[in-house]
Amino acid sequence: MHTIQSLLKHAVEIDTLPPELSGCSPVFLAVLGYLVGVNATHPVLIGLQVTGDGMVLARHEGDMGFDHALGISHTDLLHNLNGLCDALTVPTAEREELLRQVPQPVAER
Repeated sequence: MHTIQSLLKHAVEIDTLPPELSGCSPVFLAVLGYLVGVNATHPVLIGLQVTGDGMVLARHEGDMGFDHALGISHTDLLHNLNGLCDALTVPTAEREELLRQVPQPVAER
C-alpha cells in the first residue's frame, strides 16, 4: 500500500503521475504536495491560507504574501481530500494527519 506522500514523491522522481493521481488537477496536486511536504509543482507552494469567507489562497516560493486565489473553497478542498483518501483507501491515521494540515478560515474582523 502506498501513502499519499510516497505516491507524490515517486511522481516527482519519475516526472509522471501514477494512475492513482492521474485525475487530479494541477492545482489540487500543488495543494496536496504542500500538505504532505512534497515539492511536487513549479512554482512550489510554501503556504496556504483560508479567508474568512472560506476561499483558499496560496503563497508561492518567492512571494511576499498569499497572492494566488486557487478558486476552491475550504469546504470543497476538504471534500476533495476526503474523496481522494476514500479512493486510495488511505488509513484513518494518514487521513486525519492530512486533514489537520489544512488551515482553518481566518476570523473576519
